[in-house]
Amino acid sequence: TGASANLISQVDFKRIKKPPTILPAACKLLDYNGNAIKALGSCHLQVSSRHTQASLRFEIVKPDRASLLGAHACKQLNLIQRVYTTTPSHSDLQASIDNILTQYPDVFSGMGTLPYEYKILLQPDAKPVVHAPRRVPAPLRERLKAELTNL
Repeated sequence: TGASANLISQVDFKRIKKPPTILPAACKLLDYNGNAIKALGSCHLQVSSRHTQASLRFEIVKPDRASLLGAHACKQLNLIQRVYTTTPSHSDLQASIDNILTQYPDVFSGMGTLPYEYKILLQPDAKPVVHAPRRVPAPLRERLKAELTNL
């Protein structure tokens, strides 16, 4: 997860048996596309996972939004661990390379160049972006909607 805030939908908030005090919204929220998310308020909730507990601030959002734990909360509750490097043993790495070379010999033969010159044109003001992974791949979305409608 890369979220910087914890969100709780209004529906999930209403399910809490002893709801906490609702405070004014603590921050401006943006989704991964940069669109504003309206916060209805915020609250502090006691959250536990296995043997770890934390008091976390949640932004209350409209019912159509999903509840989620942000990256900091996930780390605090030991739900995720960032791995920046891996160091496989030399023999494992060599075996993996040999396996790939044996499996796909046509890809690793020749000069490794295209038979023609290829030029990638970018707009001068283009900015790189990172999109969140989709639950359903974009090409399958319409078929999925049609199938769900048929149910």
